[in-house]
Order: sequence, then structure tokens, then C-alpha cells
Amino acid sequence: MTFTSQLAFPSSALGLVALALLLIVGGCTRGVDIDGPYVVVPDDKTATVTARLIFGHDAAIGPGGTAWLTARAIEKSFSSSEASVLNGGNAVLKASATREALTLDFTSPKASFPSAGRALANHLANLPIDDSQLENLQHGQLVLLNSLRRDAAWLANSVFWQSVFQGGQCALPAIGSDSSVAQIHVDDVRKFLGTFITKDNYELGLSGPISDADASKFASDLQELLPPKVQTSQRAAAASASGLGVQIVEVPGLTESTLLIGFGAPHTSRDSASMALAMAMILETSPSFSLSGMDQSLRVERGLVDAIDAGTARIETASPHVQLRVNDPVRRDYTAIKMQLAPVNALYAAKIVIKELVDLDAAGIGEADITRIQQLLARADSSTTDAVERMKSRLARRWMGLDTGMRGSKSGGTGLTSVRVRQLLRSALDPANLWIVAVVPEGERFRAEILGGMTAYVYPDWVDRREIRRLDQEYLSYRPFWQADKVQVLRADSLFR
Repeated sequence: MTFTSQLAFPSSALGLVALALLLIVGGCTRGVDIDGPYVVVPDDKTATVTARLIFGHDAAIGPGGTAWLTARAIEKSFSSSEASVLNGGNAVLKASATREALTLDFTSPKASFPSAGRALANHLANLPIDDSQLENLQHGQLVLLNSLRRDAAWLANSVFWQSVFQGGQCALPAIGSDSSVAQIHVDDVRKFLGTFITKDNYELGLSGPISDADASKFASDLQELLPPKVQTSQRAAAASASGLGVQIVEVPGLTESTLLIGFGAPHTSRDSASMALAMAMILETSPSFSLSGMDQSLRVERGLVDAIDAGTARIETASPHVQLRVNDPVRRDYTAIKMQLAPVNALYAAKIVIKELVDLDAAGIGEADITRIQQLLARADSSTTDAVERMKSRLARRWMGLDTGMRGSKSGGTGLTSVRVRQLLRSALDPANLWIVAVVPEGERFRAEILGGMTAYVYPDWVDRREIRRLDQEYLSYRPFWQADKVQVLRADSLFR
């Protein structure tokens, strides 16, 4: 089981959505994974050193899609920049952006890595961009955005975020909209760089055949050459969804639908790892479930879905180090379950998930469940020998404080109790307060099925119907709290214009 990052749900495994921030000082111990001032995972079996930097940012600064365009500018200008030349032309820089972070993945041969930190910092601090380059980047971004309107998984994620944030730039996908991308100016990119690509606003992870001295030099070069943070004004609280809502996105011609069901809770403290716990319980064996978890019930026993994934995250981080977030009043957590399935099975699967969430709320989570999930996370840590992936996973967990909330302090306490988890479940798992997105080929037909109370489904040939007939009746008779005015049909080709 692996943990991956924000709202890019993995294709088959449990996905833990997380990013991280860290101030850079100190050194490391060779041969041992270190979660110190920066994360280091040594690996002498490769000739390449990998560095990951994650810069926190605010999607409300600049037109929607500015962070995405800036990431493209950083990546595309690197091949001809001084940084590439200084590293023998063999260094590679990849950049990506979400609503809250711009992530850089930098790889360099071991022999040239000692100069890599200075070269990378120079590139970031002196990024070349003019009107002609901006126009090319905008064109590429708009072409990609248009193609994504046929991507069911991307649409489900993006419409989900529209439900989370009711209006404003944060309601847009990270790539922006047609109109917002067209508004981006060179000055917006420069302002973004000066505001967020700073020495006080990133977290660093390193992996590969790297010595203590080289790791320390890479970190200190970044601290020396990147500019200091700038003071920014605090933005007003954004509205968030309340009440059960169903967004049906119609994409004609789809042969497979995507269903996403999410719920949120107020972010009250740094032990939000309990939301990760709740998410893990959805997919793991537990006595509180009718059939040993949703994955078992939906995919293994019934074959109703081709894949089922779950993710959880802070929508707004409460990390005290993040310059734009420390006093930000907009804090909510969310958990989301996403499935790919045949269109005919979408409504039945939705009813099963909603009923299981209601059952989870009623049954609660005990100390034995917490222990089981802590063991699950421990197995996830040891499930890969890939040093780069271990480094990225450790870096991600630090952003959400999962090491503190889930694994406990050095004194042995976890700080996470069944009472605390129960409180968060009570605040989140109201069956009348779920956010549901269905990307289907026939929107009006799906809406009629929801409101009409008729549920059709198709099992594959291998399913033994006799073993699950009783539970079929239990799920089929269950009626979520649908409301006609909360069920909307949207056309994909008109979204994010």
C-alpha cells in the first residue's frame, strides 16, 4: 500500500493526500532514513541523486492557473538554463502544481550534485519569462484544459472541489479556467515567484548516494540564494458546502463512469490524522462493516466497480510554518472515496457507500481499530524498497502531522484516542451532508434514477448471487436523503470556461 499526493488519486491503492513544508538546517546520518530538518533516504545502489522541494502557495493569489503556468515555466526554461549547463547537461527538473503547492522534482548525477543546489536556486531566483514565452505556455495550458473535459476522473475531482469551495479562485481546478488562464500576465508569474518561491516557504527531501556534506550544502545553498518571504494580506474565509448535494456531470459517449463521494469536517487541531484513520477504515477489515469494508463489498464480493480509491487531506493546512495559512480561518478536512465503474452500477454503488458510511458513524471506532490502522500505516512504510518513493512519502506525511497524530510521540503516546476519532466522525459523517459527484454518459437519466427510487445493477458472471442476496435487499431498500433541488446536471463541455 502506498500513499500518494493531492487529489491525484492512485489507480488501485489507498491514497493519502498530503503535502509538506520544512525549514532547512542541519545535517543527516548516512545509511539510515532520517526525518530531521530535511528528509534524507540514502541509496547507494543508484548513481542519481533526487531532490524534492514543495513550496506552499495560495490559489487565490493571481488569476486561476497561475501556479500551474509558473510550474510549466520553471520546467520548460530549465533545459537551456545555467542550471542544466552547470550540471553537465544531465540534470532533470520536473514541476507540478496543485491548489496549495508547487512541487519540484530535481535529479542530478552524483558527480555534479555538489553544485546542484546553487544552480537550482539561481534558476528559480532568475527565471526567464517574457510575453512570447507566456503566450506559448498559455496556449498549451488551454489545449490541455480542453482535453481534460473528456477525462472523467479529472472532472470528478474538479467538480468535487467546486462543492468544497463555493466560489472564488479556490473553486477552480489547479489548471484554472479558459478565462482565468487568458488573464495571466508576466507580472503575475513574477509576483508568484517572489511571493512563494522563497527560503522560508518550502520543504526538502533528498534521496540517493548522497553524503552528509552534500546534503547540507544543497540545503544551505538554497537558503543563501532564494529570497526571503514577503508579507501578504490574509484573505477572507471562503464558503464551503453544506447539506447533501449531487453533481451529475454528463460526458456523452463514456463507457465507464466515475463516482466520487466525499465528506468534510471542521479542522480543529493537528490530530487530523484521525481523518486518515477514518478513510483507512473505509477500505480495511472492521467488525463495524457489513462485509469487511467497502473494497470487499463493492469490488471483491460483487464486482460492481473496477477500482476503488480513497483520499484524505487538509483543505487548508494548519502548519504554523506556512506563511499564508497560520491565521487563515478557512480550515476544513475532507475524505473522499472514488470509484470507476460501469454506468449501470453507479447508483447502486453510491447507495452502498452511503449506507456503509452511516453504519460506520453508528458503530464508531474502538482502540482495536486504531491499533489495526497504525499497523496498516507501518506496513505501508515498509512496503517499498524504492528510496525515492520512501522519501516522498515521508515528506508528505510531515505536512499533515501524521507522524505525530498516528505514530505517537517519543514517549510512546499516540495522542489519538477512540473518543477523539468518534468526535470527528460525528462532525463529519452526517448522511445528509455528503458531497457526491457522478460523471456519467447520460446525466438526465441518472438524475431520474436517483429521484425515482429504482436501482439497476449488473454483476459479472463470477459473482455467487446466493451468498449476497440478503445484503442486496438491505442495500437496495436503503434510501439516501435525496432532494430534487440538490441534484444538478452539468455538461462537461461547459465547465471551467
